[in-house]
Amino acid sequence: MKKVFLTGCDEYDRATLRKKIETGLADIGIAPDDFKNARVALKPNLLNASPVEKAVVTHPEFFRALVDTVKSYGGAPVLVESPAFQSLEKVVSKTGYDAIIRDERIPVWNNRDTVVAHNPSARKYRRFEIAAPLADADIIINLPKFKTHEITYITAAVKNLFGVIPGLNKSQWHVRAKTKSEFSEFLLDLYGAIMSEFSASKKIVHIADAVIGMEGAGPGASGTPRHIGAIVAGVDAIAVDFVLAAIVGIDSAKVTTITSGAARGLGSASFDDIDICGGRISDFSIKGFQPPKTGIADVVKNWSLERDIMKNLLVERPFPVEGTCTLCYQCKKICPVGAIGMADAPRRVPLYDYSKCIRCYCCMEICPEAAIRLKRGKLQWLMDRA
Repeated sequence: MKKVFLTGCDEYDRATLRKKIETGLADIGIAPDDFKNARVALKPNLLNASPVEKAVVTHPEFFRALVDTVKSYGGAPVLVESPAFQSLEKVVSKTGYDAIIRDERIPVWNNRDTVVAHNPSARKYRRFEIAAPLADADIIINLPKFKTHEITYITAAVKNLFGVIPGLNKSQWHVRAKTKSEFSEFLLDLYGAIMSEFSASKKIVHIADAVIGMEGAGPGASGTPRHIGAIVAGVDAIAVDFVLAAIVGIDSAKVTTITSGAARGLGSASFDDIDICGGRISDFSIKGFQPPKTGIADVVKNWSLERDIMKNLLVERPFPVEGTCTLCYQCKKICPVGAIGMADAPRRVPLYDYSKCIRCYCCMEICPEAAIRLKRGKLQWLMDRA
């Protein structure tokens, strides 16, 4: 059985976090001596330059607790992360990571040096260029922020590994894996590649920040922070995500990275196969947690995305809101298919070409003002009544 550590935690107090995290590491088989003279790659979620209270990024004190643990037992941490569009310098400055990096003298991946990871058992994608420090590390610690996600339903351990792919290369993957199901299967191919390349030679651990998570229209500023009060850890990313979904009452059957990941043999997604230690699911009472509003069945969306007319009738589209949009054009810069243009006066919002839009919602993720909403297709009400 796969061990998953679950514990309650209601605040970002460094000493409290460190104590709980070290207990969790011990429970899942990671001993203090494992860090001695070890190079440790720490991979938080630093999606964009949002204030910490928005719950978009892994809390800096959560990250600092891992840094303290690693260094106190003789390890050398390195920060591995690559925001999709904004510079890492801007993101760490806005989120408070810059002080930790400076004070603790933590090396940071330069977002350029890569190694190739192969997945011989991939469903579709077998080759990935990923952050070089993963290959150099003795231990990889994945530090996701638990949030809802418009494409993958939730973002946690599996989805957070998308950040080991350099910057704007992420947009290219959105073009190659256009639909929700295709993108989730791509993430599983990536996870499989990381496990195939590194699991035999180094320890890979996932520790999720679910103290304050996100519900609703995540994973960016359009989502709503939600107190969950949990830390979840394990060496099986699928099992960690399964437990996180269970805590908040999300049906894991709606999360392709969980269901397909288990079907592929990449991890466990059943209470019969998971040994939860430290706490119990019943210890948490998260009522009314709001999942992303997916609207219609993914199978219909996947079909309609291949047909422009049906896409615009049956699939939600990103829609910029006048009065909130500041015309920073970060959405335009990140769009992988060039579907966003300059504002067309008198409207003061970017101009969208929905015939090109692939509904990757990168623009929503990156918008610092939460100025991009989802607008329903004109015929979606028919599907809702079906």
